[in-house]
Amino acid sequence: MSNQNTFELYGKYNNLYLFNTGRGSVLFKSLSYSKCEASKRICKSYPALAPIVEDSIWHECVIEHTLDGTIDTLNAGIISTIVRLILGFSGPTSEKEIEEDIQEIREKCKNVREEIIIKICQAFPAYTPEQVEDMEWKTQLRRLVQAEKILGTSFGFTDRGKSVDPKTKPALKKANGADFIDFEKENQILMGS
Repeated sequence: MSNQNTFELYGKYNNLYLFNTGRGSVLFKSLSYSKCEASKRICKSYPALAPIVEDSIWHECVIEHTLDGTIDTLNAGIISTIVRLILGFSGPTSEKEIEEDIQEIREKCKNVREEIIIKICQAFPAYTPEQVEDMEWKTQLRRLVQAEKILGTSFGFTDRGKSVDPKTKPALKKANGADFIDFEKENQILMGS
């Protein structure tokens, strides 16, 4: 669908979505949370402005489409549907959705790669997680080793990611010659559980 390089698109927009219809496809990005909430508020308070808001969202978020026609000649229902999708991906509609989204992200963050990013950001507060993600792998590893020294901890694996029994932690501390990172405990602290 796209003439642009996929990596360039993801680098530029980060969150991309593709909606396929029987008549074509629409590639779009999400809005910032503040723009999403402002758009919802305007449409709710001033329904007559909804078409103007929809056009603005379409122009800002739709990267390209293969639908027949331009925004001026597309059926209004198509534009409204895509804008509803964009708003749906851009912000929550209820507290329940917020809780579900948070739980989904918590599950995604339970991997070694995320733990590496967290450790680097803890040791180097000037880095954002996105900056660490954009580093080459060898640079990330170098920053992780530097983070170990700064934080006085040692990054390690235990039996391929299984949790460590509290009784064996002292032995691990002694074996590593430094404090052992308890990822389970740190996740609980970070996630507030």
